[in-house]
Amino acid sequence: MIIIKIIKKNSFKLALLIGLVCFSQNINVVDIFSSENSPIVYDDINCLEFDSNNHIWIGTSQGLSIFNFENNEWYNFDSNLSIAPWCCENNLEIMSLEWADEINTMFVGTNSGIISYSNSFSDITFSEENWEINIGSECSANNNIINTILYDDRIWAGGTDGLCVQFFQGKEEWSLFNTQTGFFSNNYKSIKKNTNNGLIGIGTMNGGLITYNGEFINYYSENSGILDNSILDLAFDLNDNIIVTSPQAGLGILTNSGNWIWLNTVNSNIISNSLKNVIVDGNNSVWITTLQDGISQYYNNNFYNYNTDNSSLTDNEINCLIVDNEENLWLGTKNSGLIRTETFYSNISEESLDEYQMNFKKNGIIISSQSCGHLNIFDISGKLLHNYDFLDGESEISTQGFKPGFYLVKVIIKGSVSTIKFIKS
Repeated sequence: MIIIKIIKKNSFKLALLIGLVCFSQNINVVDIFSSENSPIVYDDINCLEFDSNNHIWIGTSQGLSIFNFENNEWYNFDSNLSIAPWCCENNLEIMSLEWADEINTMFVGTNSGIISYSNSFSDITFSEENWEINIGSECSANNNIINTILYDDRIWAGGTDGLCVQFFQGKEEWSLFNTQTGFFSNNYKSIKKNTNNGLIGIGTMNGGLITYNGEFINYYSENSGILDNSILDLAFDLNDNIIVTSPQAGLGILTNSGNWIWLNTVNSNIISNSLKNVIVDGNNSVWITTLQDGISQYYNNNFYNYNTDNSSLTDNEINCLIVDNEENLWLGTKNSGLIRTETFYSNISEESLDEYQMNFKKNGIIISSQSCGHLNIFDISGKLLHNYDFLDGESEISTQGFKPGFYLVKVIIKGSVSTIKFIKS
């Protein structure tokens, strides 16, 4: 028997976070891969995922592309192929992707159920032996549109007819959750796991937010501080807060203490209340896609909004996004294909010039240099906070007034430049 625990409505009031400002800055679009300049199978992209070999998998509304960016190699899987499950008249729309590193398998959610690709080698092959189709077909919801997949020693598959979970009540069995089993929705939009504590979050259409950590807990407008019962996506930040996006109420934050905070166009400078996707990068910066107004970045209580009017973006409809291991942001668009951008802290050099050494203290930076030079300190938005000319020998720069967060230090000596990132705790 599955127990759904209902959270009692708390009295926590919406808090306006101070210091919410919007700086006009640019993210650097460095590559655009569309059907006009690349072999990508289609320009309307629904989902993105990296495998362990750093191939980016691109799920489109007309098939799948796999891109080896380092070697500029493309592999397309669509109705032009004669192998199952891509052959013949059925042109699969790819709705979701999940890489399961433990079993070296990519799970692919389509408009006709779940398929998977397994290969112990780094190369991509077109052999039917690598593909498995009709995964979990014994759970009726898995025969329909698969909006989202999570692998956590078992498959969690969210579709338009319910939530299917593998091995939940018994080995080799599938469990179905929907309105008939006590949930508030049959339409599941996002399933994510917090790797810090194992908590699983589930976003639904009109059914609120569901979490699972041994028992299901449902956050709904009638029993919690949630403002919109449609949660299109969710992510966990480094402090174990749950960040959710809604199509009407803006950005929601369920704090690790159990309180709700909502940020929208009324109490912040976020560009839109109609939000779609959300991810948290390695610097605890939150990236959010809007339904039609580009993307927003939330960091240190600040929103930075990017669209076709104020940045080098080529499309305001961003369907999905992912961050690679060099902090580059990849965007899947509605009309313009795949975009790779460099953020302000992408590809930051961690190497120091031979002529100096730098040490970071709690409230200061110590630089020891054989020559005189110049030092700049920037915050995450690219705003210059400090200019400092130093002489040869040892110098100390105070960071006493800096708030906890991520910063960049640029050092210029004899025309050579290096940039180092540091976090003030």
